[in-house]
This record gives sequence, C-alpha cells and structure tokens, in this order.
Amino acid sequence: KLIVKISEGSVRDSLSLLDRALLSNDKEKRLELSDVQKIFGYFDKSQLIEMFILILKGEEKGVIEFYRKIYNQGIEPKNFLNEFLELVYYFKNIEYINSELNNKVINFVISSAIKPNNEELSYCRENNLPIKHRSEILAMLMDSYSSIAIAGSHGKTSTSTFLSTLLELCTHNSSSITGGIIPIYNSNAHIEQTKFLVAEIDESDGTINKYKSDIGIINNIDFDHCDHFSNINEILSSFKDFAFNSKKLLLNYDCEITKTNFNSKINWSIKETKNVTYSIIPTVVNQDHTIGRYYEKGDFIDILKIPIPGLHNLSNITASIAASRMVGVKFNDIKKNIKYLKLPKKRFELRGELDERSIYDDYAHHPNEIKATINLARLFINQNNNCLLYTSDAADEGLGVDLGGRRI
Repeated sequence: KLIVKISEGSVRDSLSLLDRALLSNDKEKRLELSDVQKIFGYFDKSQLIEMFILILKGEEKGVIEFYRKIYNQGIEPKNFLNEFLELVYYFKNIEYINSELNNKVINFVISSAIKPNNEELSYCRENNLPIKHRSEILAMLMDSYSSIAIAGSHGKTSTSTFLSTLLELCTHNSSSITGGIIPIYNSNAHIEQTKFLVAEIDESDGTINKYKSDIGIINNIDFDHCDHFSNINEILSSFKDFAFNSKKLLLNYDCEITKTNFNSKINWSIKETKNVTYSIIPTVVNQDHTIGRYYEKGDFIDILKIPIPGLHNLSNITASIAASRMVGVKFNDIKKNIKYLKLPKKRFELRGELDERSIYDDYAHHPNEIKATINLARLFINQNNNCLLYTSDAADEGLGVDLGGRRI
C-alpha cells in the first residue's frame, strides 16, 4: 500500500519501486512496511501535522519525542526538513490568501495528478474555496490570445519548444505554456501581453475537449494512457473533439491514423511532397545536425540545416515551421533563426560520461518513443563501435540500454 501511495497510482512506477525495494532487502527476510519506509525515506505526513500542533502549543518535550519517533522510521533529516518547510509554507500561504486577498476571487488550481485526499485540496473544499482544474485555466488563457495548440500522442513538448523558439525570435510577440523547460525562456511558461500563445495540450485525462484554438496541431495518434482510455477509438474520439474546436487544423501526413481519420488540407511531412503543404525531405542525418530540402505545396524553396539530429525531431521541427508560416512568419526569418533551436530539457539531454560511455537522459516512456530515441542514439556511435548508454527517467529505475547489445 505504501508503494502504491508513493507512486500515486502509476502501475509502471509501482513496479519499478517494488523492484527497487526487493533488490534492497535481505532475500531471506520478508519485506515489511518498516523496511520500505527506510528504503524510500518515507513517513506518514499526518505525523508531521501532529508534531506541528505540539509546536504551536509550545510542548517542547513532546516535539522532541515526536521527532525521534519519525527519525527512527528511517526518514532522512534533509527529507524531514523539506517536508516540514513545505507544511509551514502551506499554512503561511493559506493565511496570506485569506487575510490579504479576501476582497478578490481566488481560484485554487489543481491538475488530474492531485488526489482527492490531498491536504490543500481538502482545506479548500472544507472552506468552500473556488477550485478550478488546470485545463479550465489554460482554456481561459488561450481565449485571450491568438492561440496555437499542440496535441498528439508523441512529440508535443518538443514541437511546442521549437515553435515557441521560432515565434519568439521571429516575431518577439509570443507567449508559451508547455510541459517542459524551453531553453530560450529557461522555464515551461512565458506569459506576456503578446499576440500569440503556444500551448501544449494534454490528452491523458480526457480534458482535451475543453480547448479552443486558432490553429490546432496533431502530431500523431497512438494508443497510450490506458489508465484512462480503453482502446484507440476512445483516444481518436478525444482528438476529434480537439480538431472540431480548432479554427484551422495542421496534421502530420506521415501518421496513418491522422491522415485517414481527419479532414484538413493543411499538413506536413518528412517523406512526401505531393499533396503536402509543408515538407522537409532529409538528405543528411547525423549526430550533429540534419540537412533537408524544404518544400511548400510541392514547390522546392530552399535547403535547411537544422542543428538537432533525429528524424522524429525533424518531423516536430517541420510542424513548427509550418505553424510559423501559417501565422505569417517570413521564411527568410525562419531560416535565419533556425540555428538557435534547442531541445527541451530531458529530451536526449547529455548528463555526463562513465567508462567512456556518454549518458543521456530522455523522457521517452511509450514503446514507440523509446524506439525513436534509440534510433537517435545510434547516430552517436562512431566507427570504432564505442557504445553509448541510453537512460530514461520514465523507464525502469536503474536500467538502461547499452547500444552494444546488453541490458544494464
């Protein structure tokens, strides 16, 4: 039960944590709750609240005894301090909101990851404070801009990052809200009084139907989030709601599902130029860059050198160029600024070297994403067959792929 609680309902994370606990435990000994608490440095936060009450009452001896009780459960002092400061901040923040902002309407925003028994959420409900889902707030923000919404099963964050970068450099009139750290902003959000807003849209919890956009982009559609969707048809239905709410729809022509299930004359491809609005056909793909021939409506325009490797990245960049062109950005401005494109954080991010192997961190967690990332990693293997170690923070903890052929 503790492992399930720590993993917040994720089956994948639960199995990974269970593996870690079993590996850390004595094989001859039964895995007990106390053992798991020590392995993960976890304790029940309700105990911290009880200790906090003793502090407010000034019962010094009781506080010391309570801390010893918590410490003996295996909690690290650093973790304890972090949890304690978080609780202090929570109480201080709620008091500030109630005292200083009582003449204004305050919305407390939650995401689908927040569980019903969350302490802050429970407080808001008990005190009849207005609660909004993050999708409602994002939808409200999108209504205030000329919005470009990026949806799809894979590549949303990268596409959002590339598009945000191009619009920032080419127009200086764009804001962004995405699911990853955009290097040009060093943040996942950049909100100003601008014309454009680039918004990454999450389909995992079924709230995708709440967003209305001036341009909707569907990168691809795949079966994912099986904790919410039962089959591909349910996922397809949610994306059709998104398409219906988009004034213009930009589709990936290379994805068979999007090509056959949606009706839009605006599309992109890295394989075809015929019947395609925007295309980049790769001629050089290596570990440093990608060079491709850029087309619009089948007509050759120019050669582009893109400073990011990988065919899946090329597709995402083609989508971002297409969206930029749709809002009126000049091609020459795109060509001039494309050299500044960078991947978001945790997207094939170099972490260091170990035993002459480079270690990269990537968020890929769906089988097709992992396949694409490994294909990208193979570009980094030189002729001497030096192996590159690929790790994924969303895959099994402590496991990776040695591209020489071993599982490590």
